[in-house]
Amino acid sequence: MITIWKLAPALATGNALIIKTPELSPLYGQKPAMLVKEAGFPVGVVNIIAGDSIIAGKCLSEHMEMKRVAYTGSSKTGRKVLQAAAMTNLKKVTLELGGKVPSIVFDDADFDNALFWTRIGIIANHGKVCAAGSRIYVQDTIYEKFIEAYTKAAAEALNHRERSLPPNKGKGPYHKSCVAREDSGIY
Repeated sequence: MITIWKLAPALATGNALIIKTPELSPLYGQKPAMLVKEAGFPVGVVNIIAGDSIIAGKCLSEHMEMKRVAYTGSSKTGRKVLQAAAMTNLKKVTLELGGKVPSIVFDDADFDNALFWTRIGIIANHGKVCAAGSRIYVQDTIYEKFIEAYTKAAAEALNHRERSLPPNKGKGPYHKSCVAREDSGIY
């Protein structure tokens, strides 16, 4: 979905673009590619590439013909993208880096819906998503009720998850070892 947020304005303003798929999930680009073809875009307007993220990111960020680079990912890589843009043609850069966002729950909200989405907002993808809801601001008139319900829902979800995993495993498998080390605090 983040890709579409960037694709739509680029196309609406008459630009061609290159989408670099995540290195560890290159098939991610198949659905957007099918939709682009189905919509009848001319060849070369939307280009979807896969491959080594370091090499592709460096090439795209440093290329003198690129007018803008949009990157979603780690702060470490975002700094490299920004530096490359500054050292070449001062291209425009849009960065979405390891963001954490607040959730706000007012007393007129759909309580169960707010409870569900605020909990999912931080646990989805182990919180490693640019829109992870790391803080919840709750109106004082429903604060106690919300905290009680949130705590109960989180405990139930944890119990369900633990029952569905192999014994002595608090988490499912990781897609690469460095993420597992980072999550466990081992570097």
